[in-house]
Amino acid sequence: MLNTRRPIDGSEQALGWVVTGKGEDELVAHEGATWGYASYTAWEPRTRRGVVILSNQLIAVADIANHLLKPSTPLETPTVTRHTEINLESEILDACAGHYGAKEEGVFLIVREPDFLTIQMPIGWGLPKFRLSPESSRDFFVAELPSRVTFQTDTNGQVNGILVYPPRGQHALPASRITPPK
Repeated sequence: MLNTRRPIDGSEQALGWVVTGKGEDELVAHEGATWGYASYTAWEPRTRRGVVILSNQLIAVADIANHLLKPSTPLETPTVTRHTEINLESEILDACAGHYGAKEEGVFLIVREPDFLTIQMPIGWGLPKFRLSPESSRDFFVAELPSRVTFQTDTNGQVNGILVYPPRGQHALPASRITPPK
């Protein structure tokens, strides 16, 4: 699984593994995450030592694994994001409901429930529907994941799109409204 390699971003991609460093500094690793969980597996071929980190939090754990393999590797300072949910008027929630299309991702469905909004991510994401909790009239968060949604408006104040901040810390995904509010 390590014989065939292709260069990627200053390291090499092997079959299912990312290989960094050369010679005595070579490290073979694989990272993964899904809804609410993260994992990292790494081993040093030279020392024949490895480590597996499994976490029930959706934060990167590579620094922990690398620190266990090489204690001189510093741990990252954890960041804690605290959200404060506020109450919004029904009209604001109504204006946000709709279908929003994101290029190469699919459709985000924002649904108005009795007194809150929910978001259904594109089907390819494999995630269930989540409640959106407002922090402001435009900014909402998902309590179960480090994911956020910011509603965008046109010059008339009408909601015309969203920015979705995915749970794994990728760049914000813009999505345009493809159905008008009801």
